[in-house]
Amino acid sequence: MDNFSALSWNVQGLGGALCRRFKARIRRELHKFQVGSCDLIMLQEHHLDASKIQSYGNMLRGDWRYYWIPACGQSENKGGVCMILSDKWMQFVLHSQQVVEGRAHYLLLKINDVVWGFLNIYAPNDRGARKGFWTQIVQQLPHVDHWCMGGDFNMIEVVGDRVRGSNVVLTGCELASWERLCFMLRIQDAWHLPSFHRLSDSLQYSRSDRRQLGVNLSRLDRIYVDDYFSDIGGEVGIIGGSLFSDHAPVILKLVRIKNIERFPLKFLYPSFRMIFLEVKCWVYGIMRWGHNYLMLLRCKRLCI
Repeated sequence: MDNFSALSWNVQGLGGALCRRFKARIRRELHKFQVGSCDLIMLQEHHLDASKIQSYGNMLRGDWRYYWIPACGQSENKGGVCMILSDKWMQFVLHSQQVVEGRAHYLLLKINDVVWGFLNIYAPNDRGARKGFWTQIVQQLPHVDHWCMGGDFNMIEVVGDRVRGSNVVLTGCELASWERLCFMLRIQDAWHLPSFHRLSDSLQYSRSDRRQLGVNLSRLDRIYVDDYFSDIGGEVGIIGGSLFSDHAPVILKLVRIKNIERFPLKFLYPSFRMIFLEVKCWVYGIMRWGHNYLMLLRCKRLCI
């Protein structure tokens, strides 16, 4: 798991009367993001019911396994999430399960007796609903070794992640339930971790509200990782260049940098210290010899 990449994207609908057109377009958009190099793709808000999911079939070229969670309800934000896993990881799949109908879903991989959990989130817009949403996830998630969580969280943790627009910073009871989830999974926002460098062409915000002419900017889409992923480090970024959705994809790449083998300084220290002492004694010896020589010359002058 030292080299692993995940992409999270709120596609804002793949269904409706234009289902076939959306299918071709989403394929082009994902391949434009070089999705072939990704190991896991997490999609949110696809708006597909069970019948339309069957018609989508293989959405991407190549060998992928699809884990669809159908949308629920009739509202505009009826949700629906999907995880798409690369073929090379299929042999490690342990379990997959929906946590919250149409909004939360996890996938477990077991590699060398270590279980890795990946959680895909599409959080509600309402603050009160989110409080119950975080609590429901905490109650139903299994205990595994490591977690990675991505998705559209419809809220921000710090004020700097939003420019204009409504105040959606965590407060009160929602903050308590959210912190309980983060504590249980031992996760942090990879965007703020020093071990993850931001891509050079990364955007600062993942969502621009078209209804407000792109004036409201926010980083609602994020990827959270636990200490293991943090120790590996890598790159994180928000990819621009798509008009398919108001949201931009967020990508995380794990890259363990191998340390250059060097002769340990702690073993060199005694040798350096001995050399320093020898040089120091040699210099003192020359100085002492010079001092004695000068004293001898003075004595000779006094005798004369």
